[in-house]
Amino acid sequence: MRGINKDLPLINMSDATLNFHNKFCAFYSSYISHEHWNSSSSLNTRFIYEDHDIWHEIEQISNNKLFLLSAGLPLALGYMTATGDSNVFFSEIHRQNDAGMLSRNNAFRDIFPTPPLTDESWLIIDKSYTGGSLIQAANLIRSTLGYKVNIKTLALFPKSFGAFMSADYAVYAGRLYEVKTHASKLDRNHWHKQLITGHQHETSI
Repeated sequence: MRGINKDLPLINMSDATLNFHNKFCAFYSSYISHEHWNSSSSLNTRFIYEDHDIWHEIEQISNNKLFLLSAGLPLALGYMTATGDSNVFFSEIHRQNDAGMLSRNNAFRDIFPTPPLTDESWLIIDKSYTGGSLIQAANLIRSTLGYKVNIKTLALFPKSFGAFMSADYAVYAGRLYEVKTHASKLDRNHWHKQLITGHQHETSI
């Protein structure tokens, strides 16, 4: 099984998963204008991502996992259900001219739940198009917890070679990759095929 599907009904999940979901929605709804509650993807999650071996590999990378909304909620709930890991946090990155701000009372710029003030390691997880959101989220953690915190980034389903290269780890076609061990072996134009087939060669990037 290569891909990770979003096909598990949230309503059938464990009490722990449902309770976390409900607490998050109660918190996050204060940021969304009442008339937009029904159209907010983060407040209306119906399906989460399936149990997959990749979640258990990701669990070993760091103590805490930070998922980015809105794609992050179904991912995080799938991760929590598969691993039982409760060290899961959320934040949101707002880009310039974000149309989604029209539905909000205020911008959510914090971390939920409140993170522990410790030196524990962090892994930031997000679907990746350019890698910019991972960098912004890392800066948010540093500004909140200090610049000595050990932070790694993970690009889920990267859409480009640049997105793959921008993270410490990447998940592509259902497999976890440590980027630095593959960087010199991938061709910019054929990287996705090389990862799928396993045919990687030493190339100049």
